[in-house]
Amino acid sequence: MMETFLGDLINLFTKVIQNIDVDKIFLSIQFSLVDIFSAYKSFVLLQFPHANLCIVASNAINAATTVYSLQAKNEGKKLYWLHSLILVVITGFGGGIVGPLLIAKPSVIVANDSIFTMCFLWWYITHHISGSYAVLCSTLFRIPWTIGLGLFRTSAVIGTLMLTI
Repeated sequence: MMETFLGDLINLFTKVIQNIDVDKIFLSIQFSLVDIFSAYKSFVLLQFPHANLCIVASNAINAATTVYSLQAKNEGKKLYWLHSLILVVITGFGGGIVGPLLIAKPSVIVANDSIFTMCFLWWYITHHISGSYAVLCSTLFRIPWTIGLGLFRTSAVIGTLMLTI
């Protein structure tokens, strides 16, 4: 009984192997790798829909959580709301304010009106919604905005270099 079962299983397995088109599988793997690399390229070069908004939001999240953690280390003394909001803007985008001014070009905040909006939104979420700081600093949420922060900094350096040319 066991021998017939194993024989039937081996026959079925050989039929399946004979019907597999190896060239078709190879082409599908090749096309999927091309798709992955093109998606990676568009992600790194920030050529996807709402890329600017995503990287500005990630920088604003980083600034808001940094100011919140500094405020928590300040022995429980809360900053005045306007003081902490301005700290979030300067922490996140201070280089985009000072750098272009040094080369006589318009500031990033003047050129991009979503910066202050994102700073205000993430400042409010981080400072006034309980538990949001812990959620934003968890590993699951921290990885995407840290990657976005790196892309933002890289694009800012490249943008500043392009302004000087």
